Amino acid sequence: LAKEALESGDITSVQLSAKLKEYAVYSSKTFYGNSDDCMQELAEDTGMVYKKTNNSLLVLSPEEIVQQTDAVVFAVFDATTGKVESRSGMIGIPQLTDTGLELDCLVNTKLGIYKLLQIDNSVVSIAQEGAIPTAEYGAILDPDGVYVITAISGNFSNDGSNNSMHVTAIARSVFVDMYNQQEEG
Repeated sequence: LAKEALESGDITSVQLSAKLKEYAVYSSKTFYGNSDDCMQELAEDTGMVYKKTNNSLLVLSPEEIVQQTDAVVFAVFDATTGKVESRSGMIGIPQLTDTGLELDCLVNTKLGIYKLLQIDNSVVSIAQEGAIPTAEYGAILDPDGVYVITAISGNFSNDGSNNSMHVTAIARSVFVDMYNQQEEG
């Protein structure tokens, strides 16, 4: 299905798990419906994540998602100036809430669901109930400042005002456990 999508031009980027090579069905199994439904069912059967967005297709395990090396950098601490530099169009101050790290930014096509972003934790405001950032409540600061994007929404207009994106992400250090808990529940 991924090969057909690439050849048709609908998809320009494909990330497939090496685990798919090991996937085998030893009895008859019927897939029916559109290709997205079939890919979703295949991903669920193999314990992986399927996402198709922005002309890209992703079928990876949660472990492979957190092992990605490309992260969009939003804020870094410059040791020579002693200041945090804002990058990638970040708007305002990111917050750690009960649902995860939340930030607003200008429209950035490098962002996508299950992609990584990096941010200096010193700029993150904690806005959790009780101000205790623990994985139990769905949000924790990642020790390396690397987060997995779990939701993106946009604010788009035609009247000349700024278009922006709202991003929610989970600490890479707890993403696999949280994803597995959600799948079980």
